Amino acid sequence: MYLVHTQTVGWIRLGIDFLLTVLLLVLGIPGNVLSAIVFYRQGLRERINLCLFSLALADLVVALYYFLLTTEEEIRQLVLPDSWFVLTNFVILIGFLWASQFLSAVIASERCFCVVSPFHAKRLLKTSTMAAIIVVCSFLLIGGFCAVVGGRFTTATSYDTITNTTKTFFYVTQYYLDNRTVIDIFDIFVYATFLPTTFLVIIVVTTIITDMKLRSALAWRRSLTTVEGGRQDAATSKARMVSKEAALTRMLIASSLLFIVCAIPCCAGQVAYFAVPDLSLTGKYYTFYQLTWALIGMFRTINSSFNFLIYCIMSSKFRESLASLMWCWYTPKDMNFNKTLTKTRNKNAVCTLH
Repeated sequence: MYLVHTQTVGWIRLGIDFLLTVLLLVLGIPGNVLSAIVFYRQGLRERINLCLFSLALADLVVALYYFLLTTEEEIRQLVLPDSWFVLTNFVILIGFLWASQFLSAVIASERCFCVVSPFHAKRLLKTSTMAAIIVVCSFLLIGGFCAVVGGRFTTATSYDTITNTTKTFFYVTQYYLDNRTVIDIFDIFVYATFLPTTFLVIIVVTTIITDMKLRSALAWRRSLTTVEGGRQDAATSKARMVSKEAALTRMLIASSLLFIVCAIPCCAGQVAYFAVPDLSLTGKYYTFYQLTWALIGMFRTINSSFNFLIYCIMSSKFRESLASLMWCWYTPKDMNFNKTLTKTRNKNAVCTLH
């Protein structure tokens, strides 16, 4: 019994793969590269820059993996049906997806802590401490996934005596068959279900708290602007500091909302696989299973690609740094660069690459 016809699913998946390929080439891969460079140039001594830089690198690897995966899917459907190279050799790269989700949760938690208790956040959350947390936890997440899934998939060949042809198909290894119970516990229950759900809950809770505290801080800023007399300058200065932090917090809230929107369908799909046993590769709803995984891949790709747009739209500092970076790359060598650089400095957009 097919909820969706096999040929229909094939065309839908081909359309999704084509759209994702364009998205990754235009925004996902170059966007994450530019984001990483911008946050690196802004200084990794700042805790939030370090977190966003790490997130951009993790999202870059995820984007590269899905680009390779969708490209191979298109090749398999249109040209070479036996193409399984990416699925069998690069599946370990998907481990960076969990690192990306972890970093999103860390960023949301860090911002919540800074808004709720800025003094304690400054005293307890040192950049070196944050770097150690990012490196150790990301290594454990990626390394654990590689250890569990790294040797799981392979290809097998069958010979059709009627047509006198051979066909290569995607299959699991003997390693997986010998350790199926343990691997499924880690792969399905820990990585595919527990970790994404935990990160989603953390981000939802911290985002709600951050938004509430941000509204309170903005109300306090408006109250400062009503101060009169000699206290006006000090009040204005404090209000500007609050406004600057508020702009950064809004940007991070928008990034968290993007994560939430993209993570909910993925978690819902995983719950559906548990609730409906036939929604699997070997079940009677096999075609619908393929379609849902294509949609899950689409949401994961969107989540790893759209942060660059959020940074550009909501952060004037990011836009200035990006414009300075672009200017450094594309300035012709025969121009009077020193004169131009002087004018650029006057506009607070200093180029540091030359």
